Amino acid sequence: MGCIHETETDVFAPEKFEQPHQTGDYLIGPQRIAPPAQRPGELLEVQMVDTLVRWWCWKDCNGHQWQTWVDIPQNVLEKSRQTRQEVTLSSWIRNNPNYRIMVEHDAPHIRALAGRLRKMALKSGLNISQTAKMVVQMVQSIPYTLVHPHSHPEMESKEIQKNNLFIRKYHQNPRHTPLSKEPFGGCYAHADPAGVLSPIEFMADFKGDCDTRTVFLYTLLRSMGLKAVVMNGPGHSMLGLPYAPKRPGLPHLLHQGQKYYFVETTVLVRNSRYCGPDIGEVPRNFRAEQWRIVLH
Repeated sequence: MGCIHETETDVFAPEKFEQPHQTGDYLIGPQRIAPPAQRPGELLEVQMVDTLVRWWCWKDCNGHQWQTWVDIPQNVLEKSRQTRQEVTLSSWIRNNPNYRIMVEHDAPHIRALAGRLRKMALKSGLNISQTAKMVVQMVQSIPYTLVHPHSHPEMESKEIQKNNLFIRKYHQNPRHTPLSKEPFGGCYAHADPAGVLSPIEFMADFKGDCDTRTVFLYTLLRSMGLKAVVMNGPGHSMLGLPYAPKRPGLPHLLHQGQKYYFVETTVLVRNSRYCGPDIGEVPRNFRAEQWRIVLH
């Protein structure tokens, strides 16, 4: 499956993950005092003059508990929101917004978080694949929020014209109401023009559906020096990682001779027998030929 080739400068540092001390490019930002006894899945925030500080705690599939924070200056958030509103939709390929405009603006402001996560991974002795999974599970553990470009009634009306009722059923599901649910969940309207939020907006609100999450993870992982792509298919977006799953024969796409396996980012299922989805886990009858790499 081919890629969408764009003309761009690489906003990511060429430094390799395995060589973290050869350059001072990666900064972890100002040190923050961790809140006491924060529980996994609990979001805490502190407003400091013109900067929002959010603490997030999550548990990975190995039972390890992680905690970090993000700093979001108000002026950076506002500029990121303005940049997102410049996203354009491809007129010749379905489900292919120009995500790169958001990535180029937001990547420099995500490097502090990338540095902290990388430092945490190195301190814990994680390899590259384990680090990618830790970061993915951080996002998977954040409850899903549907994001669309118009008002709730407008979206339902547009769907009826297409003989589709997904959004209407989502809006009416008691698990998703009220639609303005806080701190996350529900439904986010007027994310125009493409129904996606920028990486900085996701950091600020923790509200996002499939492509908001994949673009955020792409930006974050690339900022950490790890490989990743965004892959879009029928009505959905998934992250692509080159780190071989437990069964390497699973569906994948090729980019520059490298296999990228599909990663679902919108849910983390955890019970006594299973925790995931993991790298490469896709539904039965999944057809990789219906997907393409839209951001690399």
